[in-house]
Amino acid sequence: MRKLTQKNRTLEQQHDYMWRQRRTTLAQQKMEQKKAYKEFMKETFNWVLSALFIAGWLLFACFNGGYCGT
Repeated sequence: MRKLTQKNRTLEQQHDYMWRQRRTTLAQQKMEQKKAYKEFMKETFNWVLSALFIAGWLLFACFNGGYCGT
């Protein structure tokens, strides 16, 4: 009987270890996803800001200086 409980305890320990590893891996993946999303949003924001700046500059040049092909 003692041998069986020792075996069960070992199986439980293995099971706990596997679940701990899985939780750790999932947490790491989540952190990496958050980092990637943050970086993506930063780049997107920079692109949008650049596009707005260029559009504003072109509108300013058109209406202020008359450089729109006339």
